[in-house]
Amino acid sequence: MFLHQLFTLAKPLQAIGRIALYRGLIDRGLLHVVEWAFRRREAPILHTASEILTFTLEHDTNAVRHHILKEHDADATTLLAEMIGIQGLTDNTGLASHLSDSIRHLLDIPHESEVSYDPRFGRLG
Repeated sequence: MFLHQLFTLAKPLQAIGRIALYRGLIDRGLLHVVEWAFRRREAPILHTASEILTFTLEHDTNAVRHHILKEHDADATTLLAEMIGIQGLTDNTGLASHLSDSIRHLLDIPHESEVSYDPRFGRLG
């Protein structure tokens, strides 16, 4: 819940500061926390994790994609697999819809004008 409040407090920050905050949290394991929360079955925890993931995707989709690819390469259960699993198990249509939007955002191919070089990944993002 602390992370959710931190993300909510960061909304009014200027874009540069907000992006730096998100990247710093991602680099320090934020997505592992989201995955842990997705393995829980308590509704408040699932909703909070879903919102945190949405905030993260809005600001650094490529970092989330990179995280999922690293997990896949390591033959670990990926964040994407966790999201799909929750959709199959939940009766909560709000949560399922929220996760569907996040999955769609992850799988969206950026327009040519949106593709840029990301030095953290050493390739075009």
